[in-house]
Amino acid sequence: MEKGYYVSFVNCGLPYYIGGVIKDRHALFVSTPESIESKYHVDVRINSEVIAINPEKKSVTVKSNETYELTYDKLLILTGSTPIHPQLEGFEGENVLALWNISDTDHIYNYIDKYHVQRAVVIGGGFIGLEMVENLVHRGIQDYLVEKTNQVMAFLDEDMAKCFMSQQLILVSIMI
Repeated sequence: MEKGYYVSFVNCGLPYYIGGVIKDRHALFVSTPESIESKYHVDVRINSEVIAINPEKKSVTVKSNETYELTYDKLLILTGSTPIHPQLEGFEGENVLALWNISDTDHIYNYIDKYHVQRAVVIGGGFIGLEMVENLVHRGIQDYLVEKTNQVMAFLDEDMAKCFMSQQLILVSIMI
C-alpha cells in the first residue's frame, strides 16, 4: 500500500533535478508498481492508504477510490516519514516549501521558474539540505543554510562534520 502515486524514487536526486544537474525527470524513478510486481510478485497498490488494522481478523482497511478490507498472513508496517514544519509564525506562507517527495520536487522546480526566485533559505543541514544548497547555486539562486544543531550532518562525529562545514561555509561565502 502506497498512499502516494510513486513507489520508488531517488530521494537524494530530488535536489539535483531542481538544480538542473539531472535533466530528465524520469531518471528519478527507480521502480514502478508494474516492475515490482513482475520482479518480486508483490501486489503494489498506489494511492491507497491503510486507515485501520484489525489484528484479530488479520486484516487492514484500505482507503483508495473506495474503502475496502484486505486480509494478510503477516503484516509489515513501513511508515515512511514526513517533513518537519516548524510551528513558528510565517511558516504557513505559500513561499515556504518542503522537499520530501516527487510532488514537492515538481512544485519547487515550477515555483522557482514562475516567481524567478533569486534568494532562498534552506532549513536543515542533513544530506538533502546540503544537496539543496548546492543545487540552488546551480540555478543561480543565492541561498543560506540554517541548521539548529551546532554542525551540519548532525549524525556524524564532530571532526567528520567539519569537512562538510568547511566546504559549506566556502559555498555560502561565495554567494554572499
